Amino acid sequence: MSSYIRNNINPSLKGSGVRLAVIDTGIDHHHPYLPRPIYELDVRDNWPDDNYAEDEEGHGTLVVGIITNNYSSPSGYEGVAPDIELAVLKATGCPGPGSPSSCTPLGDVNQQIYDAMDHAANDTGAQIISMSLGTKNGNDFILNSDGTSIWEQKADWATRNGTMFINAAGNEGQYHGYYSIVNPATAKNVIAVGATNHWYHEETNVTVKNTYADEDIDDLAYYSSRGDTGDNGSEHGRDKPEVVAPGGAWNTDCTDDRGDGIVSARGKTDDQSSYLPLVNGSCSYKNNDLYRRTGTSMAAPHVSGIAALIIDNYNFAKSDRNAAMVKAMIVGSGINIGDNDRIANHTENHVDDDIGYGKVDLYQAIGYNGSTRKNWYFGDSLNTSGSVANYTFTVPSDNTYHYIKATVVWNDPPTTTTDPNWGALKNDIDIELRDPSGTLIESSNSWQQNIEQINYYNPSGITSGDWKLQVKAESHWDSTQEFGGFINLYTDKPSVNVRAFSNKSNVSTGDKIQITATVNNTGGEVASGVIVSLNLTSPPGSSIEDNFTIDSGYGMTLLGNIPPLGSRTVSWNLTVKNTIPETTFHINATYSNIGSATNGTVTLNGNSISGWDYRKQKNITGSTAGAQTNYQMKLTVYNSTGTDTPGNIYLGGNAKSDFSDLRFTKSDGITLLDYWIESYTPGVNATVWVEVDSIPASPNTASIYLYYGNSFASSSSNIHNTFLFGDDFEDNSWTANNWNLFAGGYTLVSATQRDGSTGKVLKSNNNSGQTHIIANVAADNIVIEANVKPLYDAGGTINYGVTFRDSSNLNTVNYFKLEYLNWGPAGHNLHYVGCAPETRLTGTGWTINNWYMLQAQISGSSLVMKLYDRNGNLMQTIPKTASCSLTNTWLGIYSGDYSGNTAYYDAFRVRKYASPEPAWGS
Repeated sequence: MSSYIRNNINPSLKGSGVRLAVIDTGIDHHHPYLPRPIYELDVRDNWPDDNYAEDEEGHGTLVVGIITNNYSSPSGYEGVAPDIELAVLKATGCPGPGSPSSCTPLGDVNQQIYDAMDHAANDTGAQIISMSLGTKNGNDFILNSDGTSIWEQKADWATRNGTMFINAAGNEGQYHGYYSIVNPATAKNVIAVGATNHWYHEETNVTVKNTYADEDIDDLAYYSSRGDTGDNGSEHGRDKPEVVAPGGAWNTDCTDDRGDGIVSARGKTDDQSSYLPLVNGSCSYKNNDLYRRTGTSMAAPHVSGIAALIIDNYNFAKSDRNAAMVKAMIVGSGINIGDNDRIANHTENHVDDDIGYGKVDLYQAIGYNGSTRKNWYFGDSLNTSGSVANYTFTVPSDNTYHYIKATVVWNDPPTTTTDPNWGALKNDIDIELRDPSGTLIESSNSWQQNIEQINYYNPSGITSGDWKLQVKAESHWDSTQEFGGFINLYTDKPSVNVRAFSNKSNVSTGDKIQITATVNNTGGEVASGVIVSLNLTSPPGSSIEDNFTIDSGYGMTLLGNIPPLGSRTVSWNLTVKNTIPETTFHINATYSNIGSATNGTVTLNGNSISGWDYRKQKNITGSTAGAQTNYQMKLTVYNSTGTDTPGNIYLGGNAKSDFSDLRFTKSDGITLLDYWIESYTPGVNATVWVEVDSIPASPNTASIYLYYGNSFASSSSNIHNTFLFGDDFEDNSWTANNWNLFAGGYTLVSATQRDGSTGKVLKSNNNSGQTHIIANVAADNIVIEANVKPLYDAGGTINYGVTFRDSSNLNTVNYFKLEYLNWGPAGHNLHYVGCAPETRLTGTGWTINNWYMLQAQISGSSLVMKLYDRNGNLMQTIPKTASCSLTNTWLGIYSGDYSGNTAYYDAFRVRKYASPEPAWGS
């Protein structure tokens, strides 16, 4: 849980400054992973060391460790809230089920628990009390209380004075089923915590079923106590527990590789010579300072730590209202793990007697407020029956939201032994939800619970605008009542999909491959207890072990919780043992709460690449100029619906907005082709160049595949690999890409490029004389293109341009150039200079501070130069037959001849050219 919190919410959120009191069997003061308490007390009768709460059983040390295990220790395990201010009150040496028969409590244990509760509330200054104990009648726990006992009254009094009280629900479900909540977890203001299964081995490998009780991960643990309570009012008892948290799978044999139980600190005797009775077994974990144990005793401190983190996050002071708000956040953000009828079906206003309001999740309480989920918290007071408080919240129009969950909590005054006919409740609050028009949509009006919750679901989407939650004081009123509220608005239940990839598509004996799966949650709720598994589905009758050795990775891996818009990645490394036919792996994800799941596949030795949802086959008509190899072809793709035409493809909205999921393959469907995205408008279209491996001469055709529809793919666009020579300077270098400095100098800067995006461009330095860099490229049957943006014109002799020459010597006469010039022929014009005698042609003028694309087609002695504006519109064409041909072409960039000349240059590329060019077909 600690890594989930730190990785997904806030790495520095650790409960700093929050004081938390633990009532239990004490603490091992010498444990290397635990802090020294700032307050401690032994309240047992006739015990001489009343100010020294040394643990004699190990139970208290385990509980404290779940909350505060030192994150800087070498254990690898961090407590939920390791930076709290810890108070420890030792109430008994015998915590309950699992205690050794030799454990004999000293004095009246029930009185010790009461005294510890009193000291914790009055003397420690604690904002939270965490207790994993229960009162007893002889050897049996007191169950199903009605809220009137002195322990319940003390707990209710403490919460009314600003101290949250969190208590383990008990482990009596295995013996008594329902009506088995232990006292004082039955108190109306106490958060009673039940337990879910949670087990693992080395944190990753899992067994889906707990063979001891036939339960899945995140199932309610069979031992966990459950409601109702004994105050038989109009609703036949209050619903308990309020929430559930990981408590471990019950198995007394910890030597198996499943690794049941929650890992925490393992206590020793005061002289450190031996382990304490409750941790003196085979359940050690990783090292001798850690131990695994199971029960609601392990679940409750998880919730206590979460309460501390909420208080820390919002810097809440100690008060009745703030305690109620924190409780509202805890119960109002619970994850439905499959048992809660109300949360699952949205049909009735009641909470489940097994899991309460769900499995606790700090992320949903405070960690996420974005595009798929929003939340609000609030607090106020009501003075008399009939008084009303309103809270307004705005449902935005930025998304389609389907769910509103509104929770209001109040800490009711302690109940006397006179049990009214509505149960233990003395104050009653109801809530109503109204839409922007003021129409009543739903209400919650229990007469016996001091938690009201509305779960509103609209499959068509919730109307945007200002909604109102009305909080109303109803009858049987006792005194001024503080309350806290929490509202969650979210788009949908979890929606989990798996995208799987292999680093190789074709494999043979001895090959090593890595299969990687990314599990993504696109819904508005946390996906709980996610398990991902690797399965072989074809060829039929084969298993992974038949043809592969698993070098690393587990068949089933527990990823834990995945928050909205979050993802987790897992991988398997395998070695191919035999020659295999087409082989398909299915990578499946399961999770414990309600939602949808889409699984992934990886195919080896097949005819498609894994992880992409869509592909289109496109044909290319050959050229009468002959067969072509590694030929660059231009394609426009649209992320909208439409009818494909030659050179234009419609992807139906299934590609990523930035088109980074585009891939191209040969006709075999799996061999990737190089490509470069020249420009794109997000979500609209992209101009793409593809290097096609082989195109036959006309009238024959070639085919390639375009793949798209993979939200996890990153771009493979590469200008260097796609062209004979290509450089867009996005790798922050020009010297590494075969450019040679001839004169002057250049720098790379970030600027707005020709397509309007921001990226790297090459800037000529503002100095005296020419600046010039050159690169050697192929000589004949090529097209050279470059983007140029003049930046300066102060008159005098200045020019900017691109040259093509047959020598690296600047003084050679065999060259062509496209330039921006302000001398000679009047105006700013496109010029062509060829072999001697020198010729200049004027045409459409350039202007500074605008991008242009310069193009030259070179084929023998034929040269065609073109100038395009930034939008790709042709401005000028200059054909020329040169008196000499270029046998070795040097591509050059220059600015000259005087100081002040600067320009941007970008996206240089040299591609093959055949006349006529191959063309896109159907």
